[in-house]
Amino acid sequence: MSRNHIITNTFNHLVNKHTIKHYLGYFDYGVIKTILNELKTALDAQTHSVLMKKRCYHVIGEGLENIVRHGYDNTFNQAFFILNMHDSGFEIIIGNLIDSTDKQIFENNVAEFKGKTLDEIKHGYSEKLSTTDISQKGGAGLGLYDIAIKSNNQFSVEFEQNDEFTHFCKMTIIIS
Repeated sequence: MSRNHIITNTFNHLVNKHTIKHYLGYFDYGVIKTILNELKTALDAQTHSVLMKKRCYHVIGEGLENIVRHGYDNTFNQAFFILNMHDSGFEIIIGNLIDSTDKQIFENNVAEFKGKTLDEIKHGYSEKLSTTDISQKGGAGLGLYDIAIKSNNQFSVEFEQNDEFTHFCKMTIIIS
């Protein structure tokens, strides 16, 4: 069975009548640019506030960039993103494979946000911004802070073991 079957099956299960925009396939920065250009048009057609649409756009951009930076196989980053209508806002779902050795690190990073207020997260962002260097993967560790701030800390991450080398990581973010 293909390493990517978990991605395809999950994607097919999550796309529904509330889906505004979706993509399943290879990710690189060219694909991200195309998706974000198309996303502007899709969001412009929505009746939500300009601020909500900008927060949604920013979070999707951050999530897609994370796929390229932190995905399991940088030569074939098959992954997905789905933008759904959700109550009075948006639901963003991003799924990709990560190296099993990175799972615990990511879980620990996500755990930092549990139970924190938006002010505490913003303070942590400021501290991290002033004390962090750029990592080998090209990030400063601020992406989750951006997502937490723009979503009012309404995000969750789930992991499922895919094989001995990879875990499927699914992040769900609510923008309301």
